[in-house]
Amino acid sequence: MPDTVSLQSEDYPDWHVRHAGYVCWAHATEDRDLYRQDATFRVHSQDERLIYFESVNFPGHFIKIDHNDGFRNRITPEGGLDNHYEFKEILA
Repeated sequence: MPDTVSLQSEDYPDWHVRHAGYVCWAHATEDRDLYRQDATFRVHSQDERLIYFESVNFPGHFIKIDHNDGFRNRITPEGGLDNHYEFKEILA
């Protein structure tokens, strides 16, 4: 598993998940350093099945599922990561 990844849209290959203002959203690729940093995440894993995505340019901020508001990029809560931060790796 690579140390860092960018999450590319399957339907729109020139779009990636990017965080801005603590919210993650799909954004068309830009040739700027800030875009590349916002769209790159460190991969962490506690076991073989579940992975976590940490922002490269905001260490300690992870992609979190917020059922009320789509995806959010939040600071890890005190006490560790819970299941709102877990993603399952599926290889295409």
